[in-house]
Amino acid sequence: MHRIGKFLFYAAGIYGALWAFWAIRDLYMYWRLDAETVGKVQEANVRELSASSYDILATYTYIYEGESYKARGSLGKPYQLNQFAAEKTAENLVHASPPVYFNRRHPEISALKRAFPLKSVLQAGLTLGICLYLWVLNLYYAPSVLRPKKKL
Repeated sequence: MHRIGKFLFYAAGIYGALWAFWAIRDLYMYWRLDAETVGKVQEANVRELSASSYDILATYTYIYEGESYKARGSLGKPYQLNQFAAEKTAENLVHASPPVYFNRRHPEISALKRAFPLKSVLQAGLTLGICLYLWVLNLYYAPSVLRPKKKL
């Protein structure tokens, strides 16, 4: 494999491994929240992440098997685009009873959102697929490059 081919192979492999790590982490977070109940939000605050990205941190309670649990969590992505929208969403969240997703074995593990991490799974699959493609190209073309030329 030529230098540029090796560089592309290693770059795709490293990038694919990172996306695979993030995808596995997000899938674990998604699968461990296996139950749902109704929660009550006590407090919701706006947190500025950047000039056009605002997150909402909420303190909420929920009841599972007669026991009350209190947690603090973020609404996460997609973030609000401006402060006014974030404040309005936080205000609406306090007056609503949002669903709370939690783990049955460890009910203290909970979240206000549960979304399948489709983007990270697809990106991991695509980058690892490109890495595999480059590896197959190496197998196909490398023997012809390494074979000595026949003398006539």
